[in-house]
Amino acid sequence: MMNDNKMNDDAMMKPDAMVRVVPPKVDRAGSYMTYAQGVLEDGKTKVLFFHAAWCPTCKVADTDLTAWYGAHEYANSTYKLDYDTETALRAKYRVVRQHTFVLVDGQGNALKVIEGPTDAQLQTLLQA
Repeated sequence: MMNDNKMNDDAMMKPDAMVRVVPPKVDRAGSYMTYAQGVLEDGKTKVLFFHAAWCPTCKVADTDLTAWYGAHEYANSTYKLDYDTETALRAKYRVVRQHTFVLVDGQGNALKVIEGPTDAQLQTLLQA
């Protein structure tokens, strides 16, 4: 009688078969993530979201963006910045209130600024 716990020779993996090849990630669609240094000059158009943890409309937008990016593909990535601590970027883009979205080119130049956008305005910005 054969032991069920013992693998026969045909079922054993060969060393070459154990190597898992993962194809490189192709960034065709944008994503929603936290801002990090170096993002502004990455050569890609993107959206900056000036978010404040204490802002109720920012919380709603954060939830919406997470759901939208999970369900749809958008041309641009969106980066969430802390409105209270990113004072240099607020000054650079003349952001005077939280819940502001800035479309920037691949060198970090502002293309469009929208304060408190509607859902339709924001979704259009994500596809710009």
